[in-house]
Amino acid sequence: STSDRWRDAARAARELPDPWRNEVQVSTALGVRRRYDAASRTWTADAVLVRLERDPFARGGMRLCHRCKVLQSAQQGWHGAGTNFVAKEYAANEPDSVALLEADCRMQGQAKAFAMAFNAQRVPKPVDFVQCWMLALRPRPLCRRAIPLGRFHKILVQLGLCDG
Repeated sequence: STSDRWRDAARAARELPDPWRNEVQVSTALGVRRRYDAASRTWTADAVLVRLERDPFARGGMRLCHRCKVLQSAQQGWHGAGTNFVAKEYAANEPDSVALLEADCRMQGQAKAFAMAFNAQRVPKPVDFVQCWMLALRPRPLCRRAIPLGRFHKILVQLGLCDG
């Protein structure tokens, strides 16, 4: 099932060495994580400790991508692939970036809810969407997505199908 595959992927990720162990060496910051629940159409917020790379490692037509580490638990610390995220922010010339990031997170949450309903029909090839969330750090808001490990298919509206 889909939940079994996610559980197996999470277990495998915890066992891998951290590929970013030498990449994100910046100070720790306190941020506010905001998650969208498509079922209730509400946002929840909680405080998180993060390390965010200052300079982007990739640039697209609309957004910049930064390496980011999130402290998942004090016991596990900062190490492990499960703490790694890609932080995306809209380019500085975008005046309404917070509203755009909120729309991105709502759309991703709704897509995940549709995928769960679709998979409940016992389809031969289930689909899933990675949960994303917003992180508010002074002075800029960012969108976070987990990094899936292993083989997957990613479909980008601008590019089409990309094998990962």
